Amino acid sequence: MYSNELLEISLILAFNRIQLNQQKNSNQISPEEVFNSLSQEEQQAVLAIRSTKEYPKGTLLLSEGDRIHQSLYVLEGCVRKFKLVDGEDKTSFFYVEEQSIMLPPVHDLPVYSKFNLECLEDSKILMVSIEKEREFSARFPRFERMCRLETEKSLVEFQDFFAKFISSSPTERYQDLVENNPELLARVPQYHLASYLGVTPESLSRIRKRLIGKKA
Repeated sequence: MYSNELLEISLILAFNRIQLNQQKNSNQISPEEVFNSLSQEEQQAVLAIRSTKEYPKGTLLLSEGDRIHQSLYVLEGCVRKFKLVDGEDKTSFFYVEEQSIMLPPVHDLPVYSKFNLECLEDSKILMVSIEKEREFSARFPRFERMCRLETEKSLVEFQDFFAKFISSSPTERYQDLVENNPELLARVPQYHLASYLGVTPESLSRIRKRLIGKKA
């Protein structure tokens, strides 16, 4: 048997800060595959670098201008990614259970956040310092290669998602949300959903009514 904590930390490292695609497909590595690929020494090293913390609703995990120094993975709760543009709050993504929060790569030079991360619910976050992650990868080169391959694969998937999103109409984006992430409709305030979809709350209400009317 494998522990949930081990699977959780394995995922955050293996996917290297790239979001987990909620639509499962045959090309995506599973938590079990990640775990089973680790030796006992690697498993123990993974457990040694994990850090978990609970945050209340409304907490800012990261603010614009903060230095990025750790990877983040959502164990419980919902986290909103947003940016202030000319004083207006713009939501770009939501992260829920079993998702790594996408952060820019950090190399030798300091990297500072260009966005904010807010807990929309009481959340439990798993964290790994980037320095410890580097040490782990240097100690276990095989794992570093696996991280890199999964990162490349996930980047392609995210690029496909982004291309589809920007070429879709607000109605199509909402329909995609209903089909693929219906739990967000109940967990996220409508004004944040509207911002994410690129419309006003009033426009979102009209889209919802129109689609409900079509089904009636």
